[in-house]
Amino acid sequence: MIDFDELRDQLRTRIGNPLIEIWTPALKQAAKTPAETAPGELARLSSALQEDLSSYASGGTADAAALRQLCARVEELDVGLGEVREQLRGQKNFKNDSEKATLDEAKAGLSEVQVALARWLASLERAADLTR
Repeated sequence: MIDFDELRDQLRTRIGNPLIEIWTPALKQAAKTPAETAPGELARLSSALQEDLSSYASGGTADAAALRQLCARVEELDVGLGEVREQLRGQKNFKNDSEKATLDEAKAGLSEVQVALARWLASLERAADLTR
C-alpha cells in the first residue's frame, strides 16, 4: 500500500519548503536576474508535481500512466533545478566574496533538493512496485 500522505509530506518538507527558503534576501540581491524568474518557475514545477501526485493518489491503484506522468514531472523539476544552479554559477562574475558565498550556498541548497527529489522518486517507485 502506498502511503500517499507520507509522500506528500516528504514532497512538502524536503523539496517544496527548501525551494522557498533558498531565496533569501541576500540571494535575491546577489542573483538579481535568476531571482526574478527562478523562484516562480521552480514553484510552478513543484506545484505541478504535487498535483500529479494527488491525481495518482486519487486513482486508488498504481496506475502506470499516472506513474509515468509523475516521473516526467520529477524529471522536469530536476532539470529546472539544474538550470537554476547553472544560472547562479554564471552570476559569480564580478561579485564580492560575500555574494559569492551566498551563491555557493544556494547552489548547494539546490543540489540538496535534487538529492531529496531523487530519494523521493525512489521511495515512490519502491512503493509502486510493492503494489503490483
